Amino acid sequence: MTESVPGYGSGAKSEVAVCEAVLSGKADAGVGIRNCAEKNNDLKFVKFAEEEYDFLIRKEVLDIPEVKKFLQVLNSAEFASKLPIATGL
Repeated sequence: MTESVPGYGSGAKSEVAVCEAVLSGKADAGVGIRNCAEKNNDLKFVKFAEEEYDFLIRKEVLDIPEVKKFLQVLNSAEFASKLPIATGL
């Protein structure tokens, strides 16, 4: 079955590359992010999963002010309030 889907076996290095492959006809569909699809009026975004992100930070940079600020923002109520409410699929 996978042979019947053009582009199934190819891999893209970025969400932009996925959009470009679909727009050009190299692929019928691809896994990407809503933001990228919404920038291209000719693409339709269909949500099929939630995604979690982990941030990896080297221990020796934890005291850098910018890193501290980044972690502070991630843990803030203000940031949490701007995240979408998880509703399932």
